[in-house]
Amino acid sequence: MGFALYISEKEGSERREVFDKSEVVVGRVQGNDLMLPKGNVSKRHAKLLIRDNLFFVSDLHSTNGTYVNGRKIAQDTPVREGDKIYIGDFVLRLESVSISPAQESTTDDDDHAARAVSSSPATLAPPLPPRESVVPPAGVASSDIPHKHVSAAPPLNHNSPSETPPKSSTGATLAPSFLSIAPFHDTYQLTLELLLAATAEAIDLSPLDGDNKVSSVFRREVELALQMAADKLRADGDIAATLPMDRLVTDAHRELFGLGPIELFLLEDVVTEVPVVHFYRIFALRGSQVVRVSPTFSSQLALRRVLIRLCARSGSPLATNELLVERTLPLSMTLSALLAPLSEGGDVLQLRKRRSAGASLESLVQAGALSQEVASFLTTCLSARINLLLVAPQMAITSPVFAAIAEAVSRELRVAVLHHAHDTTAVAPHVVSMSLNGPAAPAMVKAAAGMSFPHLFVDMVSGDVTASLLTAIAEGTRGVVAEFHAPSLLKGLERLVPMLGAFHLGLLPEVAGAWVACSFDVVIEVGYLHSGRLSILRVAELMRYQAHEFVLQDIFVMDEREPADRDPAPSLRPTEHVPRFFEELKRRGVHLVGYNLTY
Repeated sequence: MGFALYISEKEGSERREVFDKSEVVVGRVQGNDLMLPKGNVSKRHAKLLIRDNLFFVSDLHSTNGTYVNGRKIAQDTPVREGDKIYIGDFVLRLESVSISPAQESTTDDDDHAARAVSSSPATLAPPLPPRESVVPPAGVASSDIPHKHVSAAPPLNHNSPSETPPKSSTGATLAPSFLSIAPFHDTYQLTLELLLAATAEAIDLSPLDGDNKVSSVFRREVELALQMAADKLRADGDIAATLPMDRLVTDAHRELFGLGPIELFLLEDVVTEVPVVHFYRIFALRGSQVVRVSPTFSSQLALRRVLIRLCARSGSPLATNELLVERTLPLSMTLSALLAPLSEGGDVLQLRKRRSAGASLESLVQAGALSQEVASFLTTCLSARINLLLVAPQMAITSPVFAAIAEAVSRELRVAVLHHAHDTTAVAPHVVSMSLNGPAAPAMVKAAAGMSFPHLFVDMVSGDVTASLLTAIAEGTRGVVAEFHAPSLLKGLERLVPMLGAFHLGLLPEVAGAWVACSFDVVIEVGYLHSGRLSILRVAELMRYQAHEFVLQDIFVMDEREPADRDPAPSLRPTEHVPRFFEELKRRGVHLVGYNLTY
């Protein structure tokens, strides 16, 4: 009696291998019956065998363990056909078969190479339709995070309600690595994972799981084991001569004792946000551009260790079974995290720095986020106290455009800026900063509007804040600059209608739409170009709400004659439309500095 193994890795295609023996050893190196060459697979990882016509699987004291249907095994464990065996990033399924003589000739030891599952990115096939439900990563939606890579399908959710993820020494739930299968790898990343796995085989790294500082003796032991593992891998030819050994050791050391791949980005002044959508999917908002962080964390466990360290730095350690994390860190940084198993795809976290006061319209012009003509137009709108609505993607929490417009207000005028507690815009003597955190946020908006500030900047972070602001505008407040987060301008306007209806029961959609349309004179769409650069994409006058649609008249539009990913950013060209408020101000004899009323 023989058996077949169905082997899949990283959402790639599934392959079938047939064995004519009653015992198969699985491991990372040659000499095993089935070779799985990945860093999170031990040299001799697990054994599959047939005994008394039953299938069993046993773990061979591997570093990362062997799991059957989500449960870590500690002894010979019976498995049935269809059960899932997790070894590192691989998923194996058993099937009994009858071996014919013709098949026996294909199972010689010389065929080990054919059975080895390649980890080269070039051999990864497009994801097949999953047999289980697909759960997208929690947190930032992939449509809101533009980048130069092509997104792979979301990881399969292999966790079931009956599965119990392992615990760290602190009692915090740790998701095993098979819960999050990484689709992005390169040679350097694979080698780094191999080095970390070899270090874990040489020394017990469990003391790193807690939030207590490790002893200097243990630290030196790990550093020695790391260096010895690197030397051995290089001697064995597992580390290519073209790869920088010093950098590999440094990056491994940073993951073991520091903040891993996000550490250097957090030290950059121009980086304001670092979202970690998955341990293998990390981004950084550098200035007005989203960049992909590489290398990534080697595993979910490595990400959890860094999360525990960040909580310890805040002075409030990660509590047992804490799944929603909010912390304030040193250097005006905030941490938000959603932990597994509440986040089914693995831990998700976001680090954000308080925005500095350095943003200005001129700096955005120099960065290519807008043209000088658009900057002059925005200055004109401020002078005329026109109500502006910015719609920006969620990645740009309190977007640089919003902050730059606040900076452009004359220092002779007092300005109220109402924002989320984690964000700041202009910090100057003429600015009154108010936090919109907590249940008092709507009352804060009403109070600020009643103080007759020449300009009121509001981040519409919630429905009650939005309803309060539009009520203030209906009562006569002018000079409002509001920001709302949505993937696009039209999507943002559409969302405002049911949002108002939720806080004003009985309000008809037609009335809510008309209310929004008469509240703002100009709407501005802020988004990302194909290159990842943040830019103003459209400036339009909000005319009316008609037949369940918002009617817009473009003032500036993207010049379609230029490529959308040109560097610097493509220009916005003015249309022939003259905004209604221009004509009104002209009739009143108001002189607007910095912009010509005729196009």
